[in-house]
Amino acid sequence: MDAKKVKSKIYNFFYYYKWHILIALFFIAILTVLTVQMVTREKYDLRIMYAGNAILSDEDNTELCEALKQFGADYNGDGKITSEVFDLIIMNDEQLQKAYEEGQNPYFLNETTVQESRETFTFQSMAGEYALLFLSPDCYKLLKENGYVVPLDSFLEPLEEGETEPFTRYDDGAVYLNSLNISVFYSSFAKLPDDTLVCIKKVKTTGKGDSEAEINQKNHIEVFKKILMFELPEDFVPSEQNG
Repeated sequence: MDAKKVKSKIYNFFYYYKWHILIALFFIAILTVLTVQMVTREKYDLRIMYAGNAILSDEDNTELCEALKQFGADYNGDGKITSEVFDLIIMNDEQLQKAYEEGQNPYFLNETTVQESRETFTFQSMAGEYALLFLSPDCYKLLKENGYVVPLDSFLEPLEEGETEPFTRYDDGAVYLNSLNISVFYSSFAKLPDDTLVCIKKVKTTGKGDSEAEINQKNHIEVFKKILMFELPEDFVPSEQNG
């Protein structure tokens, strides 16, 4: 077969199947990008989610990450402790109006972005990425109604006679953040509302050994227990008493 016939066949093939080829190349490109992102994406030791009406700046987020790292460990074995705080702004109409009146980031905060955050929270409630959660009461209620809250008594040691817990429970699955010593010692937690609740999200078990999500949950339960039992240093002076 001479070169002209080969060239003609190739031309005819591309002429009749060009859209098939372009669509295939498009999906191959998307798949390649997603694969690269999955491979290169940093695997954090701690992955925490906040969902509520607090508007956190990048600096606030970084400070929370640094504080929470103190309670973690090198779970992924890369020789360092890393943390991520995924924050979602979820407000009702009254809170959204108040945010507008106070001039809090009005350029991106609107009904559409808040609705998107609600939808993301609903999705994350069923996913296994985040196990340690800091939530507004409304978000916590939604999580618990759907059976995604781990009972505190399933991982906390029973109290000895006469002993009291160093924190205040909201119910059988969550504690008030402002009852924890971390809310006094780390100023970054003061950026979250007083009614913020802390809990562990339940993941579905496979029955075939621990899945990645189950291991992640167990690791974050240990982090949560350290947070609950954190004691203030003897020489610690609250910031309002300084100077």
